[in-house]
Amino acid sequence: MQAKIPVLLLLFTLSTSAQVLQWARQFGTNRAEYALAVAVSGDAVYVSGETAGAFEGATNAGGNDCFVRKFDSSGNHLWTRQFGVAGNDSGLGLAADASGVYVVGQTQGVIAGASAGSGDAFVRKYDPDGNELWTRQFGTSGDDSAMSVAVHTTGVYVSGMVTGALPGQVTPALNQADAFLRKYDAAGNEVWTRQFGTVNAERGRGVAADASSIYITGETGGALVSAAAGTDSYVRKYDASGTVIWTRQITSQGNQADIAYGVAVHSSGVYVTGDTVAAFTGQTKVGGLYDAWVRKFDLNGVEHWTRQFGTTD
Repeated sequence: MQAKIPVLLLLFTLSTSAQVLQWARQFGTNRAEYALAVAVSGDAVYVSGETAGAFEGATNAGGNDCFVRKFDSSGNHLWTRQFGVAGNDSGLGLAADASGVYVVGQTQGVIAGASAGSGDAFVRKYDPDGNELWTRQFGTSGDDSAMSVAVHTTGVYVSGMVTGALPGQVTPALNQADAFLRKYDAAGNEVWTRQFGTVNAERGRGVAADASSIYITGETGGALVSAAAGTDSYVRKYDASGTVIWTRQITSQGNQADIAYGVAVHSSGVYVTGDTVAAFTGQTKVGGLYDAWVRKFDLNGVEHWTRQFGTTD
């Protein structure tokens, strides 16, 4: 039997001197669960991930199922939605606004329409009461996954990776993985898709949007801008019509591995975070295998600062 791994959700508030824990919620089944994404909108707190068991009132479809759970801001559980196929499903990214919550991930079967390959990407929208509004499943003949989602008044943006060519896109070089960014409107209509890569593998692990632009981040093994030193991170900016504005490739010292997992945008700048096994220029490798890092760019892609930190583990 697979070991039980409970999910834990913590809410902190910020003061001028410390973080203050307001509440914690642990939940799960008699099997393993993972919480992989969280989003907040108004009074609603949403969590998504995967479970090998069955939450209250639900039935496991087989393997790992995707779940979305809603709490209010006081930590009261409002509803849970679990779904999946006979294979494995996972909810890897989450975004929310006043109209509902969007979950993205990977399915190894059919949750909407038809399967394109061994693993497909999906995006599903629920309204605030937990009613499914629409689901879009898409992919290529290979293994594909949606890894992150962002919602703005301009649209719903999904990022991830594909191992083939999405409709209207170019087949990845040397059968490597490509990153993709796809825009939907609030009703689930595809507006545009942008697939990109090099002769090596790319992934789109994080996405963020503001009123005029979309930012995607992840890793590249090739030259999106310059030759990669092992595996590099990147951040790329698009406008709302899908035109590339700028791309920045993020490289540490030496032939090492750097991966960006998340990006956020604010009027003050664009913030990218990830891990590295080396040291960035002007920074020091603390120890252990990986250090964490965060880098700030302005909205024009000019680097302002980098902070690298960690422990000896």
